[in-house]
Order: sequence, then C-alpha cells, then structure tokens
Amino acid sequence: MKRLLILLLVGATVVLSFTPSASAFGEDVTVAAAGDIAKCGSSGDEQTAALIQALDPDRVLTLGDNVYPDGTISEFLDCYEPSWGLFKWKTAPAPGNHEYHTLEAAGYKEYFNLSDTWYAWDLNGWRFYSLNSEERIDEQAEWLRQDMQENPRDCYVAYWHRPRYSDGRHGDEPAVEPIWNTFASQGGDLALAGHDHNYQRFPRIDEVRSFVVGTGGAGLTPILEDRARVSNSDTHGVLLLTLRAGEYDWSFEPVAGGTFRDSRSSRLCTNDGAEPDVKAPSDT
Repeated sequence: MKRLLILLLVGATVVLSFTPSASAFGEDVTVAAAGDIAKCGSSGDEQTAALIQALDPDRVLTLGDNVYPDGTISEFLDCYEPSWGLFKWKTAPAPGNHEYHTLEAAGYKEYFNLSDTWYAWDLNGWRFYSLNSEERIDEQAEWLRQDMQENPRDCYVAYWHRPRYSDGRHGDEPAVEPIWNTFASQGGDLALAGHDHNYQRFPRIDEVRSFVVGTGGAGLTPILEDRARVSNSDTHGVLLLTLRAGEYDWSFEPVAGGTFRDSRSSRLCTNDGAEPDVKAPSDT
C-alpha cells in the first residue's frame, strides 16, 4: 500500500520517507511541482490535478499557498482535498504566506500531519529540502548547512514559497537570502518557489538553477521584468523533473488546452559549462 510515513523527528524538523515505487532505486523517477494552488469556486486546481493524475509522477511537491484564502483546515478539506488531495499520499508540501493567515499555519500542519514546517527526504539518490520562507530563516539556514554536510549527495533540490529571484509583481525576496546562500555554498542544484503566479526559469545563479512555478491553479499574474531566461504568465501547469544519477530533465507541462512548454534534457547536477553561471541580479 502506497502511503506517506513520518519516520523520525530530528531537531526542529521532520524527516519524511515514502514507500518506494518499483522505480525508486536506480531507474528514472519523476517529480511534479507547483505552488499557489486551490481555491473553492475556481477550476484551476482541478485542471492541474487532472494533469498530475495523467503524468503519474513518483512524487508531488507543493511550493506554498496550497489553499486560499487563509489555509484553514476547513479550506484544505473543502477546497484542496477534492483536487490535489487525490495524491496527498505522495505529496511533500511546503507552506506559503496564505497558510500563515491561520495562526502558526495550524491548518497546513494538521492537514499534512506535520509537527514542523521544514524537513528533508531522499529519492533515487537525490536529497530534497522542503523549507519555510515565512519564519525562522536563520535557524533553517544553519540546519540546512549542517544537514548538507552530514548527508552528502551528488544532487540536491530545495523548495519553498517566496522566490529569491523573481520577475513577477512580488519580485525578489531578500529575506530568504540566508537559505539561498547556504544552499548554494553547500553545492545545491535546483531551487523551486512559487508566490508569483506565473512560470519563470532563471539561468544558473551562484551555480543554482531556479524556477518560479506559481501555476498550480490560482489566478495568474504578469511578468514585469525580463531577467529570467524563459517566462510565461498565461498558462497553468506543473514543472516535471525526471531524475537519475547525477543528472535530470525538466519540462513545464501545461494543463489541457495549453500550448506553452519549456524543457531541457540531460542536465548535469554540476555545471557542465553548457549554460554559463551569472551574477546574482540586483535587488534594486
């Protein structure tokens, strides 16, 4: 029986593991990710949920703002559960600012059965970090540094809600710089975020390739700058990662009727020079 298991409480965080699928060791595995998802009365989350069901990834990541407007337990049960709740058993969530409209993100923690709001887990040789952009940033950065040193991997993914860099209306989020800097300095590879309701792929910054994937179902919002290598603000969908030892593919997959796509294959976790690193854009 496939299910989510909470295995161990370590310090300030929960470490999650999943019942492995047949492809969980050595073969390609897939992970779908998006944020800014569900609201009662809208159909965007039903469309992206249908897409995920069709893609049938091994794991699903949420990038915060899982349910609107306030992240209450009743909103999770009434608005999120009928769509993205269909694959809750294989979902590894992250919280967003709307979860904190409810005190201490209580609805989010109750729905996903989490005792805290950041944690680490492993899949197919990759290590994943679900982080919290809303509070205790310095504490998380120190935990992240220690965990990456104690758990060396060839490939790392970190995901949270407020993007360090974004061309959307919310823009760059300097408050998350400590976790970004720690992740980059310890050899992190992919950083995923939401918050701006659009899709953006940045060139490598500090050797980290970052995506904004706020396309999970909430109303879409415009792109205001042009620093991202690829961006789109009119298509709901999910980022699909295909992971194998030392490398990955990505593809933005649109909902039914959508035509925008962005994909690359056989990208190495270490920068192979195919896409030059760039300096971090200015916050001004």
